[in-house]
Amino acid sequence: MSIYPERLNYYVDGGAVSKPQLSAVATLLSLSNDGTVPPVVNDLVWLSFALALNASEGGHTCIDLHEIDRWYPDDLESGALTWPPGNQWIEAVSAQVNLVATPSTIERLPRRPFVLDGSRLYVLRSFEEERSIAQWISSAADSRLKVLLGGPGSGKTTEVARQLVARFAGSSAQDVSVAMAAPTGKAADRMRQAIESRLLSEHATSEVIARVQEAPSITIHRLLGYSPVRRTGRFQYNRENPLPYDLVIIDEASMLSLSLMYRLLEALRPTAELFLVGDPEQLASVDAGTVLADISTAATTEGTNLHRRTKRLTTQFRYAVGSPIERVVKAVQSGDADHLIEVLQPMRNSGGVVSWIDPSSTDIDDQSAFSALASNVRRHALEIVDLATAAKYGEVLEKLGDLQLLCASRSGQLGIAGWNRTVNQWIGTSTRKQWFIGRPILITKNDHNNHLYNGDVGVVCVDPSGDIRVVFDGITGPREFPTVRLPEVETVHALTIHKSQGSEYKHAVVVLPNGRSRLLTRELLYTGVSRAREQLTIVASESALRTAVNTVVVRASGLVDRLQ
Repeated sequence: MSIYPERLNYYVDGGAVSKPQLSAVATLLSLSNDGTVPPVVNDLVWLSFALALNASEGGHTCIDLHEIDRWYPDDLESGALTWPPGNQWIEAVSAQVNLVATPSTIERLPRRPFVLDGSRLYVLRSFEEERSIAQWISSAADSRLKVLLGGPGSGKTTEVARQLVARFAGSSAQDVSVAMAAPTGKAADRMRQAIESRLLSEHATSEVIARVQEAPSITIHRLLGYSPVRRTGRFQYNRENPLPYDLVIIDEASMLSLSLMYRLLEALRPTAELFLVGDPEQLASVDAGTVLADISTAATTEGTNLHRRTKRLTTQFRYAVGSPIERVVKAVQSGDADHLIEVLQPMRNSGGVVSWIDPSSTDIDDQSAFSALASNVRRHALEIVDLATAAKYGEVLEKLGDLQLLCASRSGQLGIAGWNRTVNQWIGTSTRKQWFIGRPILITKNDHNNHLYNGDVGVVCVDPSGDIRVVFDGITGPREFPTVRLPEVETVHALTIHKSQGSEYKHAVVVLPNGRSRLLTRELLYTGVSRAREQLTIVASESALRTAVNTVVVRASGLVDRLQ
């Protein structure tokens, strides 16, 4: 392991960087200097490089040195650590011409490992990916790119179906090849089912329906032929071997990372069209970048091709206009925590269309409301057991969607682990068996042969002959599988809000953790509350709600500026 100057442990002890991060910088510097670490004397250079190398861990594509205070350790008081203003960081990094390129010098050899573009410091690969994406969008926005934005239940699928009908209406449409994909297998499969259903309701011809059924609907990684062991590159399709499709539709595009978007665009034919569909306010990719949100922001500039090629759906059909659910969703979107509490206060412990329960309160009304919720959850779980025992597949799947616990956290009493343990105790001793009747299970690994995908939810049932089967919803009705054919699964009386993206439930119960948590963001809360169709229960303290509404996921990126 390469050695960094010991004086930098001052920043390690302060929590600004870690020893492995500094060691990685030392290794990188030695590789660019014939095996020895060059005499970089300015501590700000070491820190900048370490933060840039680790930027993707926080979802950033770069670090903005003008806003370097954002990288100051959260747990430290201001002034506890020497942290100069941004201009000093920029000056220090700019002096490292052998290690840091600028956009105008990036092609010079030898290639520099970092790029400083204004105040933004990138790792070379991230800069090239971001610049390439911006160039493609800017050149394609006049004819080859369409962007469809809208919240849950806003009619995005219907709009896609209508555009497909129009696309295939012309005589030249016979030669148009289509592929549908999404970041997850669940989203891709759901897109196919939803589009086929909408095509029927839009009275599409049998030829159009057949064309869509022939089109692949898979994960983006699978579309690109990803393999971690391929010797010639992890992705089968690329600039030299482009995808054989004229139109590629990407659903749930909010989950697209910068690198995956780059790989996708690189693999498109020069004449291929791209149709991005998603909700820019939902949770972003777990990897670096907020591509759809950045495109959405840039598309607000009127008079640009990107603005003209972007359509925003503002009407929603999931819950009634003006309903309590809509008022809560809009209050969350507003970013005004006081307004959200004002909207929720009359609904405190109401048990109505919207109910707010504070689990941290010792007030008798709060405790009674929480007990009533627990009773409803228990009753729902036992009804699923009864229907599963009676082999009523359709009814048990419908009942499963009647109520869903959506947790921000996996751990803790108010997380998935706590709820799963509690509900299993309510069901009784049968839960000691792995495949107990009525067990709701979550697929955690894609199984393309059985068309089961990470995020799919099913129920363990008894079939009419007494054998154990696991039943999942399908476009033509319930699908049943013996347990031996299933990939990896876990019990899911409660689901993470992340896993619920793209789904809806008759009654959504959104549970936030007590105390401080990095999980609490406006995007997370918005995603959770917008899953409800008829009833919404929020289990959270006022402080948790305020933290969530006031905490917006802000990722450092230069994509908006490049697109504008």
